[in-house]
Amino acid sequence: TGLDSKSYFYAGIVAEQPLSSKFGLQAELLYTQLGGKDAYPWYQLVGSEVVSMGNMNFDYKFNQIQVPISLKYYIVPQLSASAGINLGFNISSKVKMDNLFGEAETHNYESLKTLNLFPFLGAEYKINEKFFVDARYNFNFIEMNKSNAVPIKIGFLQAGVGYRFK
Repeated sequence: TGLDSKSYFYAGIVAEQPLSSKFGLQAELLYTQLGGKDAYPWYQLVGSEVVSMGNMNFDYKFNQIQVPISLKYYIVPQLSASAGINLGFNISSKVKMDNLFGEAETHNYESLKTLNLFPFLGAEYKINEKFFVDARYNFNFIEMNKSNAVPIKIGFLQAGVGYRFK
């Protein structure tokens, strides 16, 4: 199943090493959250009848340190396209469950891999020498769960504004 998406902020630092006039290598260190919401129907057997009781709601929140590494191609000096891999290290994984009785429980979600890989494609536009905007889509090709009992794959869009110290 797919999770309903949620928006989170991210913050970090970036370094770029030019390889030529058209190519560069970029590495970043980011703190972010991933996650989403999901709901599953809850049924109960009442006598010989199956009765729908409503939904159990789940809210997933995964705090990560991410290390995106990308190869950049400069289409023009201000605009570049990039492709790379984002290494996501889970530092905290929580799931909040709301049941039909208005009770909520929060638990550690312990079956996630410590290291998650997200291949990505992106673009960056340099507004001037100091400011830039960028966006990338991290694909959900790789399973995040240690077991395949509950498959978890997360794809996400990151968009940001940055400042270069030069």
